[in-house]
Amino acid sequence: MRLPLLLILALPAALASCSGMFEQHNADRAEKLKIDNALYFRTQCIQALERARATATPQQLPAGLNGQPCTSALLGDYSLSQEMGDTIRSSVITLDPNRLSDYTLTVTSLNGKTFSYVDRGDAEAAAEQEGTYTGTAPDVVSEDTDSSTLNVDQQTP
Repeated sequence: MRLPLLLILALPAALASCSGMFEQHNADRAEKLKIDNALYFRTQCIQALERARATATPQQLPAGLNGQPCTSALLGDYSLSQEMGDTIRSSVITLDPNRLSDYTLTVTSLNGKTFSYVDRGDAEAAAEQEGTYTGTAPDVVSEDTDSSTLNVDQQTP
């Protein structure tokens, strides 16, 4: 008679410990989602900037875009939606004043982590392709938070 009573008394404690694990798992997933959203937003903004630059004559970004977010109307049809902008804290486009085709993009996730992308321009990109580029490439994301690559375990049947 005592064994079922002990099981009934121990059940809430066991369920409470499982609940804590699920809450921690959900919190971890929410933090990872914030980082993933920022990385995705950064990728989409880079594509928008590249498209806007490629279709402009001359192939430069508008000077007024300096300091603007990726949702700016100055990007025209390529601007990102405000709904997408709500998935991050902020984005800032910084143009090189000497060459309006060069830019730096900084995206801050909802949890405050910052991710940057530096466009080094056509001359440096060509030198890198030729193997003659002497500068060090900028670290665009820290390795521990870059989730742009997927790790998939493949199993053979």
